[in-house]
Amino acid sequence: MRCAPAVAAEREAARGDRVAGMAAAQAESVHRGVTFHLVSSRASAADRARAVAARVTAARVTAARVTAARVTAGTGAAGYPRSSSAAR
Repeated sequence: MRCAPAVAAEREAARGDRVAGMAAAQAESVHRGVTFHLVSSRASAADRARAVAARVTAARVTAARVTAARVTAGTGAAGYPRSSSAAR
């Protein structure tokens, strides 16, 4: 979740326990060089919740497909070759 530096400064001042100027100074720099899985800014809380739920669902589906493919390929769910029963 991102907000404009001015909004961050307003929130900082409203809290009363922050060092003045830190929010505006860091509003952009804290995101530099970072890749996010989901970015949301101006949507309603309900829209953001739906976006997060959709992202989590998609990740679970992807993980289930990868696990199924590994099992089908003869590897365990973690991707390592299965131990033969003779080796046990």
